[in-house]
Amino acid sequence: MSIKKIVTICGGNGGFSLLRGLKKFNWEVSAVVAMTDDGGSTGRLRKELGVLPPGDIRYCLSALSTLPEPWEKVWNYRFESGGLKGHTAGNILLAGLEKFYGNFLDAVIEMEELLHVKGKIIPATLDNVELRVKLANNKIIKGQDNINKYEKLQKEGIKKIYIIPKAKANPLAIRAIREADIVLIGPGNLYCSILPTLVMEEIKNALVRTKALVIFNCNLVNRTDQTENFDLDAYVSVIHKHLKNNRIDAVTIQKDLNSNSIKKLGVNPKNLVKYNNNKNGKRNYQVFKTDLLDKECVNHSKSDEIAYLRSPIRHDGKKVGKAIIKIYNELGYKK
Repeated sequence: MSIKKIVTICGGNGGFSLLRGLKKFNWEVSAVVAMTDDGGSTGRLRKELGVLPPGDIRYCLSALSTLPEPWEKVWNYRFESGGLKGHTAGNILLAGLEKFYGNFLDAVIEMEELLHVKGKIIPATLDNVELRVKLANNKIIKGQDNINKYEKLQKEGIKKIYIIPKAKANPLAIRAIREADIVLIGPGNLYCSILPTLVMEEIKNALVRTKALVIFNCNLVNRTDQTENFDLDAYVSVIHKHLKNNRIDAVTIQKDLNSNSIKKLGVNPKNLVKYNNNKNGKRNYQVFKTDLLDKECVNHSKSDEIAYLRSPIRHDGKKVGKAIIKIYNELGYKK
């Protein structure tokens, strides 16, 4: 059987790069996007205008757009001075369309048409929600931006990640997951981009029940103070813990880089996510180690308030797409 429908659950720069590559394949791509961002430009628009978070949606629209390349740069242009400093053109336009239509989903659909998007961008929820983390010492960290910047997150330990109020999942997201041939989880910030979607009860249930092949695209590098020293198994363990189900069927991991490549990319080798084949003899998922790296380093705008938190390297979506085909064929998967 051939691959027809792919659903992604990722975020930020990682999701952008993944989707930009996946649109080159003849697949129906649906990007289910977390709706908890409250930092930077997105956070300011939420507070000042009462709109839903446009940032990650903007990334996905840009990645799946089939308009000439200059439009991607215009859509993601970030103002560097004046009252709009830090805002992107795309965020402002999405916020304006939401106000005009009175509905965020209509705003997204309108932008899909205007940008000639190949695929569907699906907000995980249309409710106004806040991400929270309960630490091992029972302290509560409120808001994705605060969680993202909390330097003691890993040291103090995470007991639970959840969203307030309890949100109703977007029915379009549930349908897409149930009808998918493949569900791709990651790459993206584990606690602030991936889990905010996976902990929603309806999304969780849809993932457990879907007949799709579920693949986790493991991150390339670890986040200081969040996933320091995490290896592949640690990432999967956290996801399975929050899903309350060992649902992942396969995992992709970047093959080992030589010293010249590491030096060229400017990455601390200690931060690269490792994989030890002999560490865990009870894995119920298969691991595929291959080249997934985008050889170009990522440059962020100086007016991006959280640029220092973003990874300098990312996946090459086209390479991930080829790996997906190989995994699908090797596992002999049949829906």
